[in-house]
Amino acid sequence: MDESSPFLNSGQPHANQEVKEGISKIFLLATMTGTFLAMADESFVLSNSEEIGGQFRQSSFGPWILCSYNLGYCVALPLYGYLCNICRHKPILLAALTTFVFGSLITGVAVSMPMLIAAQVIAGVGGSGLVDVVSIMINDLLPISEVAVLRGYLSFVSMVGVCSGSPLGGLLMDSIGWRWSFAGQVPIILVILLITALQCPRTSGCNSRQGEFRQLDVLGLSFMTAAIGSLVILLQIIQQSRMKDNLWVAALFVVFLLSTMSLVFTEVFYAKDPLIPIREIKRNGSGVLCLLQTVIMFAQFAVSAASLRTLKYKILSIISVVLAKASYTIAGLLWRQSPSYLGLIPASLGSLGVGSLVAAQFVAISVRTPSEHANSSITTYWLAQQLGMILGVAVAALLSQRVLADALQSLLKGLPNSSEIIKTVLNDNRALPSLPKPVQGLVRTAYLDSFQSVLILAVSGTALGLLIVIFMREYPIDT
Repeated sequence: MDESSPFLNSGQPHANQEVKEGISKIFLLATMTGTFLAMADESFVLSNSEEIGGQFRQSSFGPWILCSYNLGYCVALPLYGYLCNICRHKPILLAALTTFVFGSLITGVAVSMPMLIAAQVIAGVGGSGLVDVVSIMINDLLPISEVAVLRGYLSFVSMVGVCSGSPLGGLLMDSIGWRWSFAGQVPIILVILLITALQCPRTSGCNSRQGEFRQLDVLGLSFMTAAIGSLVILLQIIQQSRMKDNLWVAALFVVFLLSTMSLVFTEVFYAKDPLIPIREIKRNGSGVLCLLQTVIMFAQFAVSAASLRTLKYKILSIISVVLAKASYTIAGLLWRQSPSYLGLIPASLGSLGVGSLVAAQFVAISVRTPSEHANSSITTYWLAQQLGMILGVAVAALLSQRVLADALQSLLKGLPNSSEIIKTVLNDNRALPSLPKPVQGLVRTAYLDSFQSVLILAVSGTALGLLIVIFMREYPIDT
C-alpha cells in the first residue's frame, strides 16, 4: 500500500461504484489538515480577537471579528449541501479551499477593521466547506461501517484544532504576530489545493439526481441569513453588556423571531428543494440529533473538547454524555480553590466524551437519512453544531463576566481605587501581572468563581443532552 492507495475499502461490492475507489491516504491527510486549520482559526480568533482589534485601536470591535467568521460559516453551510447535490464534490471542495485561502490572505494584509471583518466573513465561508464537504464525501463514498471510522478521525482532527487553536495562536502571536499567523497558512492551503486537484476521487459526484440542476431556495437562504445575522449581532450586543441599546436589542430580537418563523414556514410549505429538509428531519427523527448537537456544542465550547468514534451510537451516546457531565462536575470540584494538574484528567475525559458523541451522532445521521436527503441533513447537523458554539461562547462569556464583576466588587470592597481596578480587569484579561501582589490573589479568586459558573452552565447543557439521548430511537446499521 502506497500513499495514494485507498485508505479504506470494504472489499465487498456496493451498488455505488464510487465506493470501490476509496479515499487515498494522502488526500485524506490533506483534507484533514484543512479541517484542522479551519477549526483552529476559529478558536484562535476567539481567544485573540480583542488583541487583534487593539492593533487598529478598536479593541471594542475585536469580538466582531469572530462574529463575522461565524456568520460566513453558518450562512454558507446549507449552500455546500445543495451544491454537492447537483455537481461533483471535487470542484466544490476546490472552491472552498480557494475561498478560505483568499480570506486568510486578506486577513493577514488587512489595513482596517472593516477590511478585516469582511475577510473573516470570506474565511468563514471557505472554512465551513472544508468541514462540510469532506463529511459529505465520506458519507457518499463509503458504507456506514467505514464512515464511522473516518468520521472518528475527522472529529478528532476538528476537536484538536479547536483545542490547540488558542494556545498555538498565543504562541504565534508572541513570536510572529497575528498577521503572519493568518498569511502563513496560505502556502499550506495551496499545497492542499494541489493535492485535492490531483488526488480527490474522480468518481465522487452526485446522487441519483445527478445533472438535475434544481432551483436554489433563495427565499429560505435569505431568511436564514437574516435569522443567523440578527442572532449573532444580538448576542454580541448583549455580551458586551450594551443593554442600554434597548431599541437595537428589541429590533434585532424581532427580526430574529420573524426571520426564524418565515424560514420554517418556507422550508416546510413553500420550498420545493429546501436547504434545510425540516419535513424529512422531523419524519426520521434527525431533528433530535440536531437539537442534541446544539446543546452539546453549547456545553463543549463553554469548556473545550476532543474526539473519537463509534458504531453502536445510542448506548455510546449515553455513555459519552454521562462522561462529559461527570468530567465537568469533577473539574468544578478540583478547581474550586486553585487550578491544578489533576484538573487535566477530567478535562481529558470530557474531551473523550464529547468527541465520541459527535462521531456517534454523525453515524446516526447517516443511518436515519435516505440518500436523497443525506447532504442536506449532514449540512443541518453542522449548522446546529455551529449555532451551539455561537450560543455557548456568547452565554458563557456573558455569564462569566457578570459573575467576575460581582466577585470583584465583593472581594475588592474597601480597597483604594477598587472601581478602577475592577474596570481594568474586566476590560483587559492580561492586566493581572500589573496589579499589586495582594490584589492579584483576590482577582485570581474572582476568576475562579467566574469559571465555576461556566462549568455549571456546561453541566446543565449536558444534562439536557442526556435527556435527549435517552429518548432517542436507535436505527439498525447496515454494514
